[in-house]
Amino acid sequence: MVFYFNRKAMAFLDIKFAIFEVKLRKVATLNILFLTPVILGPILILCGFLLIKRPPKKINFFYGYRTKTSMKSQEIWDYAQQYAGKQLARFGVVIFLMSFLGLVLEIEYKASVLIFISYFLIGCVALIYSIEKKLKERFRKKT
Repeated sequence: MVFYFNRKAMAFLDIKFAIFEVKLRKVATLNILFLTPVILGPILILCGFLLIKRPPKKINFFYGYRTKTSMKSQEIWDYAQQYAGKQLARFGVVIFLMSFLGLVLEIEYKASVLIFISYFLIGCVALIYSIEKKLKERFRKKT
């Protein structure tokens, strides 16, 4: 996908903070370390709140936090949806905050894609591990 921008409309934006000044680069450079977390973070937060506020009532194979452990009983399922929703919202906040790396660091496109994919995958694995560990601690006899 190629983006074309009006050169006159593309100017550097200066944002002055109390401690330092961050210069935003042109949007045309497609800074993955800034744009992707800014978009993905709120989506993850929204999905987390969706799991908290409207969790699936019954065990299903379509919607919710679905693993072998979480699907063993209705009690585990209900707790897993609430806990996974909270953790997913927290993960979304962390991803969103990572977007500030894109403002500070000047990294070429391929390297920024690799960095984002790396910390996103590591975060996903850590998220699933922490949820599964909590489920096994809380429901030791049932799992």
